[in-house]
Amino acid sequence: MAAIDTLRRNLNFAINNLAESGRNAFMAKHPNSTGQTAKTIKGEIVEVTLKSFEAQIVASKVAMIRDAGVPRASIPFSPTPPRRGGTSKYIQGLIKFAGRVKPGLSSAEQKSFAFSIAYKHLRTGIKGTNWIKAGLDNSKARAKFFKDLNLQEFASEQIKEDLKKLSNGRTIRTNF
Repeated sequence: MAAIDTLRRNLNFAINNLAESGRNAFMAKHPNSTGQTAKTIKGEIVEVTLKSFEAQIVASKVAMIRDAGVPRASIPFSPTPPRRGGTSKYIQGLIKFAGRVKPGLSSAEQKSFAFSIAYKHLRTGIKGTNWIKAGLDNSKARAKFFKDLNLQEFASEQIKEDLKKLSNGRTIRTNF
């Protein structure tokens, strides 16, 4: 197997394990989540050469918002109703959420619960859960990534290939 293939295989394994760590951290921080957002957290290899590699963890916008939170100024709710009337998608979403987390409430109670959440969000914003720091950006996750990457295996493959090129068909004895 060529050294670049070994590096690509090891990098793919390592980045997918790191993404799995991110998914697990997301689910730990959001135990009531359906898991659909967690499924968007994936590892991707961008570029691999013998001198460098680039890989990234990607996630949906929702996952990133849940990590960072939402500041008070960005909450789409005003205590005074609009002149035009109508419904707010934000409030409708909170009513659905109330029905899911408190299934025994009547529709009027769900609406009241939704408005109490909206007023709380207006006062404090929505706190982020920092699942990225918990699952991806810590020393344990980084250490596991580099262990999974197994650069020693890549290095020995590269050395063997270089020795083959240098030997031009002659036998060179070496210990690995």
